[in-house]
Amino acid sequence: MDPATHLKLTLESIADCIHMEETVILSIPIISQKPIFRHNRWIPDIDNIRKSTITPGKTASENRKWIVFVHTLAIVYNLLEEERYMTKRELYYTHVSLYGTQKCSDKAIQMVSNYLQTCRSQLNIFNAPKGFVAGPIHIDGDSYSGEPRSVPLNPSGMRNVINKAKAMIIIENQATFHALNKTRIKNDFLLVTACGYPDLSTRSFCCNLQRTLGIPAFGLMDCDPDGVQIFLSYKYNPSSRTYYHDYSIQTLKWLQLDTPATLNWRHFTERDIRLVDNLLAREDVCDCDEIQEVLYSMKQSQIKYELQAWISSEHESLDEIVYRALEEAQ
Repeated sequence: MDPATHLKLTLESIADCIHMEETVILSIPIISQKPIFRHNRWIPDIDNIRKSTITPGKTASENRKWIVFVHTLAIVYNLLEEERYMTKRELYYTHVSLYGTQKCSDKAIQMVSNYLQTCRSQLNIFNAPKGFVAGPIHIDGDSYSGEPRSVPLNPSGMRNVINKAKAMIIIENQATFHALNKTRIKNDFLLVTACGYPDLSTRSFCCNLQRTLGIPAFGLMDCDPDGVQIFLSYKYNPSSRTYYHDYSIQTLKWLQLDTPATLNWRHFTERDIRLVDNLLAREDVCDCDEIQEVLYSMKQSQIKYELQAWISSEHESLDEIVYRALEEAQ
């Protein structure tokens, strides 16, 4: 059953119960917060489900929780019926006095997501995009070849895409993104950044474009454990999510830049050592020889490099380094 139909039936059932002066009890499935890795992606552990219920209570606190939940159900139903979209912040402002805090409205969204057993993007509710895009592409009439533009709020709604990019380069940080956008790289490649760990809109955008266009995708990350973790969140669904669509880019390749002796580097910290060991134990990493090799190399050298080191390098221009890495990766 699609979310809109499910919500319509739920709201009608609530209205009928109120009219008949009957108690309303809704069951909310809660899946384990630890998904399982199957078929090269993280999926919900549907074999580990427990049930929670929500109903008008005998206390003011229980009643408020019920009202917040039903209000959020109604908002989501209207969004789906009218094919509109809303940010989490905008949802909070639909009834500030009811929600009280952003945390309360976020929790209500998660409850609705659990109730419908679907991801938040399927509720037409998104985080305000934090990602940026630049390159030789037009999306729904908008050109991205000039100044960087924000990732579309609803990437799955993209319809008309005209692409001239040879490949997509997903960049970890904003500084490197802007540095490359000032070079000839932007004439040939689509540049994307989420300014660190990716939000849902940026992952959805990258996934939808890559699958629609069929172009190669590369990850340009800091050569450190956090960079690998960010890379994996694009290549596979994040392992922390309970309900989600498959926004993985399983063909994503790690873009390895040359590391001349003059490049600035830093020693591993105790945290880095622990993080590498944790990453090597992950199921998705065990299935990815490329990333295992990167991690074992880091672990052996105990050295890490940030992309900023290549930007400030006097040895060679950044675009020349990236072009060479792309040629070797393809």
